[in-house]
Amino acid sequence: MTEKPEQHTVFRRIADKGKITFAEFMESALYSPLDGYYFNSGRDYPPTDYFTSPMAHPTFAALIAVQLEEMWTTLGNPSQFTVIEQGAGSGHLGKYIRQYANNLDPSFNNSLNYIELDRSFGASSLDLNEVAPNKIIGCIISNELLDAFPFHRVKMEKGQLQEIYVTTLNGSIVEVLGSLSQIALQLRLQNDRVDLKEGQIAEISLNLDSWVQDVSNVLESGFVITIDYGSLSDQLYNCSKMNGTLQCYSQHTANADPYQQIGNQDITAHVDFSAVISIGKQFGLASYEMINQRTLLDNLGLQVFIKRLNYENLSQQQRDINRLAMLALTRPDGLGDFKVLIQSKNVTKPKITGLTGNNVQLKNRLLKLPLPLLEQDHINLLESRYPHAHSDSNDWWSYDNIS
Repeated sequence: MTEKPEQHTVFRRIADKGKITFAEFMESALYSPLDGYYFNSGRDYPPTDYFTSPMAHPTFAALIAVQLEEMWTTLGNPSQFTVIEQGAGSGHLGKYIRQYANNLDPSFNNSLNYIELDRSFGASSLDLNEVAPNKIIGCIISNELLDAFPFHRVKMEKGQLQEIYVTTLNGSIVEVLGSLSQIALQLRLQNDRVDLKEGQIAEISLNLDSWVQDVSNVLESGFVITIDYGSLSDQLYNCSKMNGTLQCYSQHTANADPYQQIGNQDITAHVDFSAVISIGKQFGLASYEMINQRTLLDNLGLQVFIKRLNYENLSQQQRDINRLAMLALTRPDGLGDFKVLIQSKNVTKPKITGLTGNNVQLKNRLLKLPLPLLEQDHINLLESRYPHAHSDSNDWWSYDNIS
């Protein structure tokens, strides 16, 4: 039970309905135009309670740009290659992809039509069809988008799948169990071949269905790159996660209480990538082997950029801080463990170096391309901590780990 923050939209919704699903609570807590976390007038946007890979170092965007160029080539060098980034947030990814594209094939750079979508821009993740009324040739990319989709919470109670609802008691928020608000919740677990244990809690995002359908509707031919923290269903719903994966983030600190600081903390859960894959198949998206971010960036040549720091005309401090930030992108139990799922539509036998690696020609090319270096709008990792890490220690960035 959590004390009531005064006059938040959540309480008015509960007063109107008696109880609401957790998905409705989360929608209001995060996205209410009046007092949601992402719209709170007393906060910066995007929120600074956490940082993302594009904010850590421009190498992330540079290597994604290189991968996009290869995808453009696979699609036959179209005169317009449209990239739609959903959940653009701070804008770092788009800014530095476009910047690094200036160093790549001029025809690719000229063809690149980069569109950023974010709810703060008056758009939502479901606005794809408005932005692209005609089907595109290109790529739809998201980085830490799906984990922010509102999700339902369910619990196996006395052998029956129950839903967790949010209501109030004596002015404070409490949870109550009830029958499922939608049969789709049970069908999702059945499709994932998941049997929850007695007492086990799980999060289910039904928004994945409409999102995948919209992505497929917009894409004539091309790719989808999804980067987020999550797992396949056999890992996501196993008995080691009896309480689910719900996490809240405020001021670079994680907690598991969504009912404190309503409107002033982020609420997320791990992404069910099995669902993304299976729904994608229904709508014509072919999925490739899921990898983690560390593997993606190493396959695309991150180590080449790291080694080049030793030979650039930089001060020792510049070398250290850039190396630190590059290493953070592949940190175990942090950004490096984020999952990467690449899907395609109407593409035959694509070459995707981010998945396969072993591209000697690309690594030789990276030796000659400009080396991305930190700029003033990137995060200072010596003063920040990534909250999704499994450890509370900051020791990972010590100089002993800079090699």
